[in-house]
Amino acid sequence: MPRAGTFYAGRVIKLGLLDTEKLIYAMLKPIPIQKRLHGWTIIDARVYDFEDKCVIGKLVKYNPVGEVSSVDNEQNTSQKHIEPNMIVAESPFVYIPSFSGIAFLHVWNKIEQRTFINRFCDIISESHGNFFAFCDIELVSELSTFAKKISSMNSIYKVSAKVHPPNP
Repeated sequence: MPRAGTFYAGRVIKLGLLDTEKLIYAMLKPIPIQKRLHGWTIIDARVYDFEDKCVIGKLVKYNPVGEVSSVDNEQNTSQKHIEPNMIVAESPFVYIPSFSGIAFLHVWNKIEQRTFINRFCDIISESHGNFFAFCDIELVSELSTFAKKISSMNSIYKVSAKVHPPNP
């Protein structure tokens, strides 16, 4: 069932020895990580060849030892069952390598934008043994607001910027 929500768009910045092929490999064969009480991993990742190649998958937050309640109709009671790796939340994403672009779903109170970025990048690094393979996601900001602010200025005396060219 399609899920309504806020999707964020950004650009994946690849650092160190990480290139596009290694990034895609880490999405297809991720190493799960543990942060506090929850596990995190990427599931259902597939490479698709539409007009441009893309990877579609889900970042998943799960309980390593989950508990599920069910009803026993004969006894009129509830029973608790242990369910390993019970999914708490999942955030679908699309990665387009030719643009180094990524779009992902903000899951309210479960996987927010900063959490998605941190966990996604941690999984990518961990999948390469944390050996000089790092990434970050820079969110696309609203360009029309930026353009309005720039056009309202009379003059600019100094410009300071941080530029990350796309990796080959």
